[in-house]
This record gives sequence, structure tokens and C-alpha cells, in this order.
Amino acid sequence: MVFVHGIKSSAATWNEVRDSLAQTKDLADLEPQPPFEYATGLIGKKPLSLKKPLSLSDALRVLPTLDTIADSLVSYLDTEAADFQRLVLVGHSMGGLVIQRFLTRMLARRRGTDLARIRRVVLLACPNQGSDLALVLRKGLLFNRQERALRPFDEPVNDARSLVLQNIINARAVTEASCPIPFSVYAGEEDWVVSAASARSSFPDAAALPGNHFTILSSERTFSTLKQLLRSAADSEPPQTTAVSAGLTTRGTAATAEQSKLAAAAEQGRAAVADADVKKAARVLDALPPQAGWLRVVRNPEILPIHYDKVTVKFDAACIELRTERETTADFLDQGLHTAFSAMTEALDALESFMDGSLFGPDDHRPWRDLTEHPPSRQRDLPLLAEARLHFSERYQAMMNLLNARGLLPAEASKATDQGGQR
Repeated sequence: MVFVHGIKSSAATWNEVRDSLAQTKDLADLEPQPPFEYATGLIGKKPLSLKKPLSLSDALRVLPTLDTIADSLVSYLDTEAADFQRLVLVGHSMGGLVIQRFLTRMLARRRGTDLARIRRVVLLACPNQGSDLALVLRKGLLFNRQERALRPFDEPVNDARSLVLQNIINARAVTEASCPIPFSVYAGEEDWVVSAASARSSFPDAAALPGNHFTILSSERTFSTLKQLLRSAADSEPPQTTAVSAGLTTRGTAATAEQSKLAAAAEQGRAAVADADVKKAARVLDALPPQAGWLRVVRNPEILPIHYDKVTVKFDAACIELRTERETTADFLDQGLHTAFSAMTEALDALESFMDGSLFGPDDHRPWRDLTEHPPSRQRDLPLLAEARLHFSERYQAMMNLLNARGLLPAEASKATDQGGQR
């Protein structure tokens, strides 16, 4: 098990977890030594201290970016953890973002097969959609590149998560550019630093554990959960490796035939769209029709409130329809459409979690009819909800633009989609 701590923290943050594992005979001594650690803080390498003045050398030290920390994790696993054939990566807070960035950088280097020994990733109170805690004050930390990654809907963080969902969580086999690894994602029940909606994001296996942003690491249920996941990983078989030909993973006879058809058309200089992609595009447009009034409301973050009887029933139905589409039918064969569809549905999942968390009462799911009715505990989610709506609108627009470029968007839908996110 490899632990990755968060910002302004250290490897010592995991001491209580280590002590609990050490008391369990079959799970003792499972962590590579020395533990993984990286430079972090508010300014310089060390956090500010009232008892010890900040030295000039610390003040001038440049903190590593998430990319640099991820590369450090690469070298750590290649050296300190080289003898471990099964690994579980556990990240707390920003540590979860580091793990996601590590996975995407490994895939970018065509090292997907090297990820097969990672049997599970666990994220605890990870700001997958950012944190708005003291955001105005945090923006004063102009030279802290780690803090920027924690702001709501940071683009590199969003891109990394989309790639993880597409090429890790939803991957079908081990290739140079993909590797199926299950994720277990947990929010803190009382976390006031990272909201539950941000921690859950669009990950399919998301739940909650007792504690706030910090005490989640000292909860008995967290200990028992990690022990169970460790035992499961120890008994798991490595994911299947699939042969890759000409950069394409074989998905079956029908998919291969379609790919051959597209390749032949490309060689002759002709544009071609697979029949399966035409049908899939039609189903996407049926679920999210650009001309639908309810969708225009959802896409425009300046329109509030969203009334349950007018919008969210249809929104929930669309989410269910697209989730079924994603889970039960083949992917787009066109790689551009596949990437755009994955990004759009990932943004839709994130928006769904914010809609559930911000627009309904805690007891009877009664919709809050006006902003003034939002209880204080939900007020801080409203800016994130607006960001989620804008983020989905951008990804939806990108998908519609690509469908239009492929000749798959009807004329009336093309005109409507340009007006979807406008006031």
C-alpha cells in the first residue's frame, strides 16, 4: 500500500492508519520504505509557523507542481516499490489528484502495462471538483502552484479525471494506453474543506466515511474499509492484456469490421462514419436534444432557481438514459466522438451530484424554490453548482460541434445548440 498525502501535509499524516494496519497480522509491513513524500506548504517547502520565522531559503523555494509530484511518484514506484507485485494507492485530499495525474502521465508514456500491478486506487476527501474554502484569501498565494490545482474546476485536474474515467476506470483491457483499475472514492461526512459533491464527483464507486477532512484518517470505519480493500486486492487477478494492432484495441468482430471500413475510406480520401456511430449519435441527441427548453435552463448558470417539476425530472431521466447508453452499448468507434462523449458524460455526472446536493432538502427531497431557502450548509455549494453547469455546457457544446462536423446533427438541432448556453 502506497500512501500519498495532501497539501501542507507529510507522510506522518498516515501514522494512525499505519498503526491500525500494523496491529493486523496479515496486513503488517505492506508499505514500501521509506514512505512516499513530497515538498508542500503554503509558501516555500515548510508551512508557516508563528514559533519559527520563515527563512529566506524557504520563502524562495519553488514548490513542485502536480505534474512534478506525479513524476516523483513514478520514480518512487519504479524503485522503492519495485518488488511489490500488487499495489493499492491511497490518496488523501490533494494526494488523490497526484495519483490521478500519475496515472495519466504513465498512459501518455505508453506505460499502461506497467500499471497492471496496481489493483485498486482509494481516494479520501479528494477535491475532485476543487474546494472553495477561503478561495478569495487563497488566490493571494500567487506563487503556490499546488493551491491552484485545488480551485474549483481547474482545467488540468478536470482533464486528468476525464482520462482516468475513460482509460482507467472504464478501460476494457491492459494496453499501452489503458489499464482497468477500480477506484473507491470516499467523502468525509462532516468535511467542511471539500464538499461531498466535489469528493464524489463523477466516480461510479463513491461513498462516505465518518469524520471531517482530517479526522477521516482516524476513523475506525476508515481503518476497516482500507483493510477490506487491501485483502480484496491481495486476492485479485491481474487485468487481462489485449493485443493492440495499429494503435487500436480489438473490441470484437463487428467493431473490427467497422474499423476496417473506416480505414479503407480514409485511404481513398473519403470521409466515413460508422453505422454504429450514426445510431449512437441519434440516441445521444434523443436524450439531450439541443432544442429542449429544460436543457437550455440547465446549461445557463445564470438562471435560478431550477424547479423540480419543470426541469429536474427530465434532467434525471436524461442522466439515466445516458448512463444506460454508456454501460450497455459499444463506444463510439470514431476516437474524436468517443473522447468528446466521455468528457460530456463525465461533466454530466458531476453536475448530477451537485444538483442532488444543492437543490433538494435533506429529508424529503423537497426542491428549494428560492436561493433564500438554501440552508447555510448548502450555500457554499451554489458557486460550485454554477461552475458545474457551465462546465457541462462547454462539454455539451463541444460534443454537438463535433457531431455537426461529422454531419450527424440535424439542421434544427444545429441552430438550437448555438443558443443553448446563452441568456
